Amino acid sequence: MKKVAPNVTLSVRAETTPGTRVYMTGSPAQLGAWNPLKGPELFTDAAAYPKWSASISTEGWPSGGVEYKFVIIEPDGTNVWE
Repeated sequence: MKKVAPNVTLSVRAETTPGTRVYMTGSPAQLGAWNPLKGPELFTDAAAYPKWSASISTEGWPSGGVEYKFVIIEPDGTNVWE
């Protein structure tokens, strides 16, 4: 039987302005190794807003857990770490 890596869905409540992007970044490479633009981008829509979410694979994550943060990138390029 093939082992399937578990996925997790992470969400954050962020009231934003049009053009804003929300990313997750953290310690493992899959989360961008603390570089927000290399981590997964979260998405929202009119029905879910202000909740932003992303589903990601935890394959290869260290067994002791990971550290992560959400980063809001404003339209002017300003980063706001949450």
